[in-house]
Amino acid sequence: MTAAEIRMFRIAASPIKGPLSSSSCPELPSFPTRAATAADEAEPKRTLGGQAQVDAVANIRAQVREHRSALIKGERKSLGAYGSPFTDPESIWEALRAKNGTATVLVRGSWLRKQPSHCRLPRRGSLPPEATIGVDELQSIYANSRKGAEQCAALPVIAVSQAWRSASDPDPDGQVCFALIEALNARWPEFARWGCVDVGLFIYSSSLQQEPRDLFQQMTFECAIQSLPLWYAHARTTVWFVTTGGAGGSEASPAFKFGDGGWAVFEWALALLLTPTHTGTNVESTSWPMLVDLSYKRQGEAHPTSGVSVTSGTTRGLFRRPPPPEPRAFFKGHAFGAKAYDELSERDTMAAPLFHAAVLGVLGSAPCLHYARQHWQDADMCALVLMLPLCTRLQSLMLATNAIGDAGVCALARLFDEDSRALPMLTLLDLSDNRIAESGLSALGALLHPHAGVGATASLASGARLTAIIQAQMPSALAQRLLPHIAESPPQPPRAPLPLLRLLDLSGNVRVAPEAYAPLRAALIERRIRPPPLPGIEFVSALRVLDTDGRVLGATSQRTTSPQTKVHVY
Repeated sequence: MTAAEIRMFRIAASPIKGPLSSSSCPELPSFPTRAATAADEAEPKRTLGGQAQVDAVANIRAQVREHRSALIKGERKSLGAYGSPFTDPESIWEALRAKNGTATVLVRGSWLRKQPSHCRLPRRGSLPPEATIGVDELQSIYANSRKGAEQCAALPVIAVSQAWRSASDPDPDGQVCFALIEALNARWPEFARWGCVDVGLFIYSSSLQQEPRDLFQQMTFECAIQSLPLWYAHARTTVWFVTTGGAGGSEASPAFKFGDGGWAVFEWALALLLTPTHTGTNVESTSWPMLVDLSYKRQGEAHPTSGVSVTSGTTRGLFRRPPPPEPRAFFKGHAFGAKAYDELSERDTMAAPLFHAAVLGVLGSAPCLHYARQHWQDADMCALVLMLPLCTRLQSLMLATNAIGDAGVCALARLFDEDSRALPMLTLLDLSDNRIAESGLSALGALLHPHAGVGATASLASGARLTAIIQAQMPSALAQRLLPHIAESPPQPPRAPLPLLRLLDLSGNVRVAPEAYAPLRAALIERRIRPPPLPGIEFVSALRVLDTDGRVLGATSQRTTSPQTKVHVY
């Protein structure tokens, strides 16, 4: 285990701060992002915080192995609901139909816009009938939300994330309600451009039954709370964050930090698992922003992460997506186990188990993960590598336009040394516009070699056959020294990491000498002329690799992509 792998135990952003300001972003541990040095390797305890960090990483690895084994065997009941609940719109409609539509209700956006700006968030029991919007109407709005022939990717559903200002009232002085009304008024023209005539808002205090609850209300609450992660982690729901209160707080709404509350961090971590920053392929004015910090609206100022000038309170594409956290992140003793709750039992009976199931559900069913343009460095890549074995259905991994170097790529390659069956369905790996040089290219060449697990010259030979070759072709003295080691090593089956990979994009990385691509060229030749014998497993031999200049490696064709026209979806 290298120092770089040990340092990655976190979910925090790198030293470049994300759109949640330093006063409101969940305070997560930071650590060096430089590549590991020989001193780090020799003394990881002194450099990295001692045995506790080492044990934490080992614990995460054990969790991932256990959960991945259960996923492969189909033991879904013990790990929560799998399939595609976090990408399929039908799962949202089903949640709204639960208990005949009484478990969860959504606040009608057009109704909230008409309320006085000084009002407080409405509670579930005080909502008039006209204040809610039904599932049938939302389905109709979604079906008709399009711009020309293009269907809107976002559902007309907005989940609101906030920290309660007091234990009994989430919005004692109306600051949250004012922020929502202001945001709805500002964005209503955007909704109209897509043909979206109304939206439904999921607000915890308005959408779920609140205390005190009678027996029927308690039953509906228990049903609704099981779908709580869905509203924030679904790939098609918009999430609005209210991360700050008044300056210094007030008597009704005391000063607080968004990152202190367990439920606020719970919602924040879920939203950044899968939800895209916006619906477009670029940060364009016509896209639908899906992750928005309503508290960051200093008009005309450049956002500290992206440098984009913020106008009219919009924050398009500014959310930085950290690596996914471990499934047990909210349990006691883990990354977010010390966050605050009104009652500690909420963590152990609701937040931690719900987050555990949600992470497994999202990663276990996600066909694509977008981490392009996130200012990632090698340590972030190491953090992602820990979670990748859970991604059994992942087809596209987008890591373009970051600062990932050789150390991050080597960490990815080591994943397959431990488990060659990881990412069995991956077809696209986009590492373009990073900082990968000679060492990273060598690691990728070794990774993609179809017989790398057993050596280039005797990859398919059994122990007995290799012993016979040594005895026949080597001097007896040398053979006597080698044979004991051969007998102790059991024969290794052929391995073929990433059997379905069709495209590896390395364009825009560090310019290197042509010889640096030799390991990759050798791997491509082997995949074409000598694919591994894997009965019952499909193997794609025609893998295309784009070099630094965007040319197909080994071909004489012109550049396949242009830096000026290349578009990354993130």
